Amino acid sequence: MPDSQFPFLSVLEEDPRLAFYSQLYGGGQPRGSPQQQNYFGGQFNDIYSQYLGTQGQGLADAQQRGLSLADYLSQPNQSFLSYLQQTPFTQRFAHLPPDMRPVQNRNRFSPSTRWMV
Repeated sequence: MPDSQFPFLSVLEEDPRLAFYSQLYGGGQPRGSPQQQNYFGGQFNDIYSQYLGTQGQGLADAQQRGLSLADYLSQPNQSFLSYLQQTPFTQRFAHLPPDMRPVQNRNRFSPSTRWMV
């Protein structure tokens, strides 16, 4: 097989960490703000666990529909890479509650109080 025909995406499918960090830091372009990259840099286990949960639910649903394991696995959007692409890191970060976001200035979420005496 010539080098130009090498299945590069299959390498990303083989190693979940490679897929995760390629989506977070890959391409030589910053993906998201430094705060987002810093936050998600330590979230691999949580996000991979969420993916495994969706796969478990998908397997249960496939069994109820009468699909074989091979049929289920051959469906698009079953890989970790496709799972990461469904909800980009910027969108995940935007859905975090303010108290979980690593921001420098929390005053915009809880402004200081002035007491009048």
